[in-house]
Amino acid sequence: MIKDVVALLDGTAGDLVPLGHAERIARMFEATLTALYLNVLPDILISGMSSLSPMALDEAMATSRHVGTAAETRLAARVGALTVPNQLCRVDAASNELWNLVSNASRMADLFVARHPNGRGAPTDSRLVAEAALFGSARGVYLAQQPAAPGPMCQSVVVAWDNSRSATRALTEAVPFLQEAERTFVVTVEDAGAAGPAEIPQDRNLAQHLAHLGINATHLRVNARGRSVSQVLVEEIVYAEADLLVMGAYGHSRVREWIFGSVTRDFLAHSPVPLLMAR
Repeated sequence: MIKDVVALLDGTAGDLVPLGHAERIARMFEATLTALYLNVLPDILISGMSSLSPMALDEAMATSRHVGTAAETRLAARVGALTVPNQLCRVDAASNELWNLVSNASRMADLFVARHPNGRGAPTDSRLVAEAALFGSARGVYLAQQPAAPGPMCQSVVVAWDNSRSATRALTEAVPFLQEAERTFVVTVEDAGAAGPAEIPQDRNLAQHLAHLGINATHLRVNARGRSVSQVLVEEIVYAEADLLVMGAYGHSRVREWIFGSVTRDFLAHSPVPLLMAR
């Protein structure tokens, strides 16, 4: 169940990406949206190592807060125009406080929405923010690179599955999305030399579990045949015309080719569709 959605904003034009996706998600689940604006203060203002005079530091801090207030005013108008219940929260923080702030904020929501770390114009600390949410929250983290497209969400979803703990966590967080999806494809990438059965007991157990949740999923076992796991997943996303990829983050499985650490890095570098990740 998704009833509280947090969208992380940084006061730039790029905020339209997470805010747009968060609004559509909140509307789909009749949830409340909290727009969290983090006004990151320059490190020089809080490091204690600055050569600036106390007066100059005060002026620099005042300028930074003024910039934050101007951004907050713009965001208040944008958030106030949303079609879902919402609130805007502003936090002024140093960059070394981001990890704890993001971790705590994401724990207080059912879903944490942020801009993809490699999205156009994404701030330099966006990778840290994504990993703080993944490692610190035990919640689902939704990352998008492009503005939300018109039309219904979750028409087709690909779930990367290797029977690991992290994949299970991601699947659990994605259940509300999968229940809304028209098509769900569970994709397991097998070792290039593997010639295993088309279906194993775990496949049947997973299909049964999803069916009990009202999810009609197709489980695909795909032989890598010399391709990387990331390449296989991208090809399956294209084939399924998916608009969401669900995957565990930084997990490992017994299958030699299935090392989710590298796959996570690949999709945090670029993803053709929004990501719903968990760890």
